[in-house]
Amino acid sequence: MTVEQETASGLKSSLAGRSLDLKSGDRRRETVAVKPNEIGTFAYTISVAGPGGIDVKRRLAFDVKPPAGDIRRTTVSALGAKGGKLTLSPDLLQDLIPSTRAYR
Repeated sequence: MTVEQETASGLKSSLAGRSLDLKSGDRRRETVAVKPNEIGTFAYTISVAGPGGIDVKRRLAFDVKPPAGDIRRTTVSALGAKGGKLTLSPDLLQDLIPSTRAYR
């Protein structure tokens, strides 16, 4: 049994590759953890091969969305006259998902 993941950006990686010893009539449940690390469509290809030319493949796709809708943050600050300065710290967007950040 093999499980392959394809990310939204087209990167493929193997999540599982196991040999299963099954006798005729046996059933077995296998669990493979999946954890997408970006937003977009993830596809998983599950393949099971066996004796006598058995080769079964299934492809599952999941559309991964951000956990929340648009988040808007507004900060109003007064600048000093003639040469007032505003400094934005790097942690301003730290808790947002990188691929969903927008600056205006």
